[in-house]
Amino acid sequence: MPGYWGLNWQQVGSAGLVPGAPCSQWRYRYTFLQPVFFADPVLGLTTIYPQWDLQVLDSGGGVLWEQAVKMTLMVEASLSGLAGYNILSETDTVTTTTPSGITTGANGSAGAFVQLDESPTWGLGLEVGFWCEWLSTVQAQALPVGAKFHVKLHTTGLAGLKSVYAPLAVAAEPASSFATFFDLVNIHRVVAPHNGEMVHLFSRDGARHYDRRRLGLLYDAPSVRKLADNSLLVLGQLPAAGWQLSRSLNDGLTWEATVAEPWDATYTGADFDVLNDGVVVTTARSGGNLYARTSRDQYASAVLIGPASADCRISCHKPSGKLLATDGVSVTYLSDDSGQTWYAQTGALIP
Repeated sequence: MPGYWGLNWQQVGSAGLVPGAPCSQWRYRYTFLQPVFFADPVLGLTTIYPQWDLQVLDSGGGVLWEQAVKMTLMVEASLSGLAGYNILSETDTVTTTTPSGITTGANGSAGAFVQLDESPTWGLGLEVGFWCEWLSTVQAQALPVGAKFHVKLHTTGLAGLKSVYAPLAVAAEPASSFATFFDLVNIHRVVAPHNGEMVHLFSRDGARHYDRRRLGLLYDAPSVRKLADNSLLVLGQLPAAGWQLSRSLNDGLTWEATVAEPWDATYTGADFDVLNDGVVVTTARSGGNLYARTSRDQYASAVLIGPASADCRISCHKPSGKLLATDGVSVTYLSDDSGQTWYAQTGALIP
């Protein structure tokens, strides 16, 4: 995922639709004008409590995500405003709820508050207006086509605006990449993002017709394989999180969301294959090196394969059990002992 995607801000329109959906992750920016009243112009101190409660709904009105923000701001008017105005301290309480019903709370770590340079906009002494901005952290919540904001509550902002969505802007990261393989029983399988979620496409007639089933979670850069017991495995990265293995025991009809999490978010380009004895071998890159883990020890230990300047893919030669990992250009590593040791090969794929 590109590191600069969060700067691609798009304004939310009057209908409240989330720009950039479908997407795998996103963040929002709320710009508001906050009136501040100083009861004592000599002391020049006051406290304000802006808050808002936002929801994101699907096209049918179901709640996909909700976040309540409550802020406490201490404001100073130096020399009754003649020497300027400053927000001295800020605390916030942020509560976020996802469709699974999980609610998480954070104090001071779920967003960033900024007093904009345009402040103050009016007044001198008893009442002034501050331009402020709240930038949320990255929300690891996939959004489908038609997702829209619903402002459940807001005690700050421009109440006179025709649209309550006007102060909102969104930066979204689209789902990336897909995975495919042709299994031994002549089924072509594709795992790919579609309308804000990951789907499993499969064809039994040589790719003339495809059926589709929901995978549920929206993975970046997925890989898909089949085990000897006909169960399916998908490895992918959850947005702003680590790499997760999901399994289906009924050909993709339902999925166990978390079989294992072999790599954290510091690793990139994770891939995997399955050995003849059912052992899963997965590789990923971090700090300019390629590493391997296996299901033999529940992915507890990482084996250093060797230097790699680009993400690699792994494949298993089923008759011999040998593993090859390559970046597709010049780096190739071979293992003939189920991924325990690796040897660099000298042949360049692209001269």
